[in-house]
Amino acid sequence: MTGPFELVPVEGLSKKSPGQLVDLILAQLSEPEREMFIPCEVEGFSLAETATPLRVSESTLSVRLREARRVFNAVSAQLRAELFWKSRDADGKP
Repeated sequence: MTGPFELVPVEGLSKKSPGQLVDLILAQLSEPEREMFIPCEVEGFSLAETATPLRVSESTLSVRLREARRVFNAVSAQLRAELFWKSRDADGKP
């Protein structure tokens, strides 16, 4: 399992916009993962529409996309956990 990931200090996370948080998560993906993740998951292109310009097979794209989704979900979960715990005081209360 991958992680934990190197993110900005927790104090800075709460000041970021949703778009900035997504950019932070995307930055944790490798360049090939981003190349495949953004068209499929962000822009809504199909596997076939994405595979052709990238010159990879749909099966290769599918495998790489699965890994990119795993990393994206892991980083998202880490961010949510850090923001959750930051929102609580020293006694563990909101």
